[in-house]
Amino acid sequence: MMWGLAPWWHWLGMAIFWVGLIGVAIWAVGRLFPPADGRPSAARAALDERLARGEVDLEQYRHLRDLIEH
Repeated sequence: MMWGLAPWWHWLGMAIFWVGLIGVAIWAVGRLFPPADGRPSAARAALDERLARGEVDLEQYRHLRDLIEH
């Protein structure tokens, strides 16, 4: 058996694998748990303004809000 150092491309491949795996894990956590800053989205803010101006009624507002949020 050979217990010496592996060729350099093995180390490079392993480093690329681990960096990629950690990157995917960070991306997945960010997608599963988006930051909650407490502010409505731009679309939600515009919809709120339309309701306040009377351009949409409450039923339309709720329908559109559900479309925006889901």
